[in-house]
Amino acid sequence: KGYKVNCNFSKNWEKKLNVEIFSPDANQIVNQNAGVKIFGGMTRFYPEKSLKLIARQEYGTKRFNANLFGIGEKKYKQFILRHSGNDYRKTRFKDALLTSIISEENIDVQRSTPAHLFVNSEYWGVYNIREKINEHYIKNNYQIETEKLDILQGNKREEHGNRKFYNEMIKYIKKNNIRDSVHFNEISQRMDITNFINFWIFQIFITNPDARGNIRYWRSELLDNKFRWIVYDTDLGFSNSRVKTNYISDFTSNYGTKWYNPSWSTFLLRNLLKNKEFETQFINQFFWLLHKRLSTENLINKIDWFETIYNNEMEIHFEKRKKFQRNQKNHEYWKKKIEDMRYFAIKRPSIFLKNLKKKFSIQTYL
Repeated sequence: KGYKVNCNFSKNWEKKLNVEIFSPDANQIVNQNAGVKIFGGMTRFYPEKSLKLIARQEYGTKRFNANLFGIGEKKYKQFILRHSGNDYRKTRFKDALLTSIISEENIDVQRSTPAHLFVNSEYWGVYNIREKINEHYIKNNYQIETEKLDILQGNKREEHGNRKFYNEMIKYIKKNNIRDSVHFNEISQRMDITNFINFWIFQIFITNPDARGNIRYWRSELLDNKFRWIVYDTDLGFSNSRVKTNYISDFTSNYGTKWYNPSWSTFLLRNLLKNKEFETQFINQFFWLLHKRLSTENLINKIDWFETIYNNEMEIHFEKRKKFQRNQKNHEYWKKKIEDMRYFAIKRPSIFLKNLKKKFSIQTYL
């Protein structure tokens, strides 16, 4: 809305502050000056704000050197204190849950750990410490330098490096018959096919409309020069209002049928599915994920685990926090939102399979 453009939370301001982080066993793991900015796109207009913490030499230390995610000490340039985005009034962990599922297929996601946040001694509630997706993320997770690295978002928007190599790949697909194995093999040298397939199957399964704009992809000449996709910001997915939606049809349509599937966002998937080898790999991986990561049993187990981890902390969240309390309802409502996720986990796999069979004219589940 126009009136919000000039609000302080719309400004790209960075303020100095002191950051202290304590581990679950009460050991202080960070205590340093840093910068803070409001984080998020549309969610910055919500009453409650997510925050980005930034280490800079001008504040005293150019990195946060800490074990933030239980994987040992690493040097973080930035990290996020996220309230769970569009899910912030509901479970407070949906994105952390969903990305943890697909991360088991070696897809890049933001690591996450829950925390209680205090700002100027005022309790703000349960937040999630998240990795920041940028060049430092790639360096930390792949142990490669950030030179000759391209990170793009949405419709080829440059976040680091440039779009030259991605444009060349798109032009190659437009110019050549991708059904031909020679041309498909060329594309296989420019993008990680398995990564791409896992990314889209997951987005289709969880019915995530935000895959349109929040898509992130990257390549590095210091790795293998192939584009890979990052699963990012999934809290609009896993919604019971879309549990029956045929996202396979939407994301393979030759023209935009909804606001979330403009032709540029579906170009790669639509064209690669013209190749029989890719189609076969896509279908086989579809069945594999449906049997393993995306099975009702696995999804319910994950939901149960996250509920157990967050339950006691959310009781504190509802009891102690004052700021934004009017937007948070209560612990019983939180439980109801988790039940909604269980409903999706029960219903979606069979609908997902039905849509797959229809799309590819599959007669059996064998």
